[in-house]
Amino acid sequence: MIERVAASISVHEGWNDLKSLVRRQHNPGALIYVGQPGARKGKNGYARFKTDAEGMAALLADLRAKSALGMTLRQIMACWSQQSYGKQVARETGIREDTVLH
Repeated sequence: MIERVAASISVHEGWNDLKSLVRRQHNPGALIYVGQPGARKGKNGYARFKTDAEGMAALLADLRAKSALGMTLRQIMACWSQQSYGKQVARETGIREDTVLH
C-alpha cells in the first residue's frame, strides 16, 4: 500500500517532468527539509537528496512514520499538501481514504 501511495504522490508532485524541481532535487515526494538522513536543504526549503533512490527511500520512510502513528490516508494527505489531492490518490491506488496504510 505505501509503495502505491508513494508512486501516486510522486506523479502529483511532478516527478514525471524531467525538468521539475522535485526531479532535479531527487525528491519525488516534494518533502520539506527537516534534517532527513542524507539530505540537505535545497531550493525553496525542500530536501535535496543525492540520488533518486535516496529520495524515494525518504518518501517511503515518511509515509511509514505517519502510518505508524495510526494516520489514515486522508490524514496523511491533508498534512501533505495545502490543496490536498487525497481523493485522487485514493482513487488511483484503490485505497479508501479512511485506511491506515501498511
